Amino acid sequence: MGADGIKSPVVALGLQAQAMVLAARHTRVAAADRLALLRLTLRHFADDQAVRAAVLDFEGLLVRDVRAAADRLAEFLEDFAARECPGAAPERHAWQDRADLQ
Repeated sequence: MGADGIKSPVVALGLQAQAMVLAARHTRVAAADRLALLRLTLRHFADDQAVRAAVLDFEGLLVRDVRAAADRLAEFLEDFAARECPGAAPERHAWQDRADLQ
């Protein structure tokens, strides 16, 4: 366990980022939550260009297009899960691509 109490930075990032996606899509994103995601990224993923780029992209888009920011971060999370936990990411089902269910 790290000094900040995080046992698994990968899980912590996934949970924090998913919470941000849900907040952006359904309520509002609190400044404290945005800072928590940035702090987590800097502490545990400073050398991971993909993570840093995704979080900065989310931050940049959030002020202009909240839905696009949420969608991009969600896409990144799918790729991140596949990269960090191969075999754990569920396969995509046909119903997930249906426009009438989005």
